[in-house]
Amino acid sequence: SNLIKTIHHAPLILIIDHAKKSSPRAIALQNAGATLLPVPRLRSNSLNLKAAMKSLVRKHNVTNLLLEGGSKTIGHFLDAKLINEIHAYVTPKILADPKAILPPLTSVSPPSLIKNATDLTLLTTRRFDGDILLQYGVTTSSR
Repeated sequence: SNLIKTIHHAPLILIIDHAKKSSPRAIALQNAGATLLPVPRLRSNSLNLKAAMKSLVRKHNVTNLLLEGGSKTIGHFLDAKLINEIHAYVTPKILADPKAILPPLTSVSPPSLIKNATDLTLLTTRRFDGDILLQYGVTTSSR
């Protein structure tokens, strides 16, 4: 994993399914220096992300978290109301891959009406060599 290559720069804490904490892959990640944070699943079968965040604060004194992931991962965190900021990078590139279109950023029930969508407030914009960073705050009353 590319994440393991960065382990000497910062701690690597991975949230995993409690049932898989003894899997060969989990053991290999631990042996490479990663800290595993096993969490149980909810009735919906998704990981209990609120329990994971509480554990990160309690056991590791984490106060800020950079979440990188695809639409499912980000969607689960949005659904659990655990995201307060989104940093979206826009780059002037056109892709010809039909798989490059993102599915909805929600995991359980994508809103079909604008009134049910997650509200974002633009906080700042910055330019980086032709790319643009849009920094949004997530409105806590959304959804």
